[in-house]
Amino acid sequence: MIAFLYKTGKNKFGSGKGLKYPIAKAGFVWLHLTNPSSQEITKVKNDFSIADTIFKKFYKEKNSVRYTFKPLAFTLVDYYTEGKNIKVEDVLFIIGEHFLITITKTRLSHYDEIFKIISERLKEFGSNIGYILHEILDYDAEGNFDVLSLTESRISDLEKAILDADDIHKKVLSVITYKRYLLQMWRRLWSNSKIIFSIKKGATPIRVDIELLRLFDHIHDTFIYQMDIVTNQREVLTDAISIYESTLTNRLTVISNKINSGLKKLTFIMFLWTAIATILSIPNTVATIFGIPEWPLTVDAWEFIAFILIVSTLVPLVWFWMYWKKIREKQV
Repeated sequence: MIAFLYKTGKNKFGSGKGLKYPIAKAGFVWLHLTNPSSQEITKVKNDFSIADTIFKKFYKEKNSVRYTFKPLAFTLVDYYTEGKNIKVEDVLFIIGEHFLITITKTRLSHYDEIFKIISERLKEFGSNIGYILHEILDYDAEGNFDVLSLTESRISDLEKAILDADDIHKKVLSVITYKRYLLQMWRRLWSNSKIIFSIKKGATPIRVDIELLRLFDHIHDTFIYQMDIVTNQREVLTDAISIYESTLTNRLTVISNKINSGLKKLTFIMFLWTAIATILSIPNTVATIFGIPEWPLTVDAWEFIAFILIVSTLVPLVWFWMYWKKIREKQV
């Protein structure tokens, strides 16, 4: 489908639909094609001498890119909102000195809106097609703020989700995937800003006067500002992963403290049982010695054995006391 606006003289302007559009020698005509048929594309190519390669590249394109300067032809990757969803669509722009052609593969409601706005204000515009292009791009660029508001909301949801340890692998993967999505958005906004820059520099058929230069400066600055927002949003997602790492570290610290506390208790228990076993081994040794009937003991032998037993008792007791004191000091 083709919708068109035209202004061919001071008081000659209007709009319409279909193939019967005017070809302006002065003034301008804007053709907006939505999912055009082969017949419509053929007529537009012949009427405005447009190369086939521009259309072929457009239907394969996934990024904002400039094809030619004369006529100025480029694909603009357009982000827009549909309810609470972010949509992406390619828009082909072909601009000559007296014509502007926009082509979309599907119907875009915001392009219908800007078409209506410009048609209602058509008599306010001069003969320079650059002012019509500015209105379209400015309206489109301002719509990106609604898109960035939704990305901000999505990031907030990812931040909240990552604090919950359940299914954390999937959540971290979602954060990484969204960071890549934002990086792709940044690159497309950067490509859009480059296209605007080339228009500002007068490298296109558009007549850029001082006022139009100021207007395109504003669009260029808008894209740069939006790139900064996207960069900050990516950094926020990086911070979200850092928060998860801190949360995980705190949880591991709690578990480690519990394990250390258990080991201290286990050490005390082992120490206690070792002390008991050592002390009990003394009377067991005495009973063993005096329980051997074939081993007659003289008084001298008994005194020596008694000395050995006393030393064997005192040494472990002193060692256990010193060890226990050392453990108590560490706990304090």
